[in-house]
Amino acid sequence: MPLAAQHTGQTQRAVAPSVEALGRGDVGAALPGRAHPFAYNPAHPAALPTQITAFRIQGAGSGHVSDHLRHMSRGAPGNLLNGEPSEFDDDFQTFADSTRRVGARPSLLEATIALPSFVYRRGPYAVSGGATVHSLLNQRFRSDGPDSVPIADHRARTDVTLSGTVGYDASVHVPGLRLGLTLNAVQRYVSILERRIDQVRPTDKMPVVESTPLLDQLTFFDSRAAQNPVWVGRSVSLDMGAMYTVSAFDLPGTLRVGAAGFDLWASDFTFALQDTAPRIPLLGPLLPDQSAPVTNGRVSPSDPLSNAQAERFQIDPSVRVGAAYTQEAWGPFRNLAIAVDYQDYRRPSVEQSALAHLHIGAEAQYDILIARLGINQGYPTAGVGLRMGHIHVDYAFYGREEGTSFRETYNYVNTLQVALRF
Repeated sequence: MPLAAQHTGQTQRAVAPSVEALGRGDVGAALPGRAHPFAYNPAHPAALPTQITAFRIQGAGSGHVSDHLRHMSRGAPGNLLNGEPSEFDDDFQTFADSTRRVGARPSLLEATIALPSFVYRRGPYAVSGGATVHSLLNQRFRSDGPDSVPIADHRARTDVTLSGTVGYDASVHVPGLRLGLTLNAVQRYVSILERRIDQVRPTDKMPVVESTPLLDQLTFFDSRAAQNPVWVGRSVSLDMGAMYTVSAFDLPGTLRVGAAGFDLWASDFTFALQDTAPRIPLLGPLLPDQSAPVTNGRVSPSDPLSNAQAERFQIDPSVRVGAAYTQEAWGPFRNLAIAVDYQDYRRPSVEQSALAHLHIGAEAQYDILIARLGINQGYPTAGVGLRMGHIHVDYAFYGREEGTSFRETYNYVNTLQVALRF
């Protein structure tokens, strides 16, 4: 049965993925960790000690970002000053063909700043919470045919999320059972624009935009004089999770199974256009104009985001189930783990094969070094971590599918994280 994958058009959870989990195949439903106390299962805080993460900074970029920027920095040949089409210019046709080749795979830039978060345990109860700012920027090129001018689509989303979790160790009633509930309050910024490549100048700032039918209203010849419309919406969502430690087998380590439902209840975003493009977190400096009104006769503040785009940016319910085996020590290694997750969406917007939601991973620690390997949607992942006292540094390299079938439109992403934990 076709199912949804970790696709930028489908994974709309406001909570940023964990670099530690991405390095091991993005598994975590049954594998509690300090790096993601409630992101992969709200029941995890009930299995973790009291802790504080003072800050966490995370950045990611796909391997095609530099190719896209290098290509577009050259600018399109032809007569750009008056905005006349250059379809029939030989030099422009060569540029358009190379644009289609470069843009066959999308580029991704991602940044996350986590404000102080915590886990507090008292008896069988646990409380966890935190705030994050997560920004995602996609760029891709599309074309309606070999004779059409390619369109540069830029997509941006910034989520400011406040999360609170209540966990309960129910072992008194059912040995090994832990439960959790997470409430998320999200403010989502969406900025959308399309631009023909013959209307992009090498001196332009990168617009922060999303493919949209508003092309006729949002056609600019010079982004320095343009304002990027920014829509803002708010939502409240609820996550639930359970984790069970299996004691029926005599094992040297610990076997757990877990299940979590995310955004099981969520209020839909009602996006409203900002009168002025705000300096939104992380993405603000990329917007060409932060003070002038965005209306300028093209879009009025009362205009809603189109129905298709509004639906595109809603948060859909998803489910994770998984199992994990951990062992404290084996020879010179510590904190060994092997895990598998299965992820599904209730209303998938991207139809893909069953391989798309399978996650498998393993990790082990030697002294201050942690090594991770995994499979994410059929693509390899790898990661390393350094534990230098309270300073934690983690890197992950992982593949993800952006098309509708395996290896149709895939992407490889590098991501790095630095955190201070106590």
